Amino acid sequence: MISIIDTRADGARMRLVLEGGPDLGRGPLSKRAQCLLQWHEHFRVAVLADTRDTPGIAGALLCEPHAPGCSAGLIVFDSDGLLPLSGAGLVGLTLALARLGRIVAGRHRFETASGMVDVLLHGDGSVSIPGGRQGSAEGVYSPAAFSHAGISIHSYKSTERFLRPGQWKGRSRSCFRTAAVR
Repeated sequence: MISIIDTRADGARMRLVLEGGPDLGRGPLSKRAQCLLQWHEHFRVAVLADTRDTPGIAGALLCEPHAPGCSAGLIVFDSDGLLPLSGAGLVGLTLALARLGRIVAGRHRFETASGMVDVLLHGDGSVSIPGGRQGSAEGVYSPAAFSHAGISIHSYKSTERFLRPGQWKGRSRSCFRTAAVR
């Protein structure tokens, strides 16, 4: 089963694969990212599939980090191949991990195929990237169409949006969803 979450920050859509990704072995994320690109094209295509065929979504596979002291490893990709991690995508990924209880407020280091990236998750739900921008992200539901790869949606659950306190006025709390697919 593949478990995913979709996020959007500053217009950048990012689909985070929490579990169920292919076995990429051990070692540096740069080598595991190449393994994903060379041997698991079907997985990358299935993760990025969207019933509305909306362009511009990127994916990130959550991995065990190889480097000590990292909160998580992330292999980032789009329909053309591997990507360096963007700031907006990193904001969404950080808040998704926080919502899931996998990280708490404080400084975090993520290992990517391009190197280490530091973020600061604030207690109010905002994220800052040293030398970068501050922001918050909004989770969005985007039902994935995995039928062409032989994968069907198994279940989903709703939770609230990723917004800072005070940004709730006039907004629905039911637009962020996670999906587990088989």
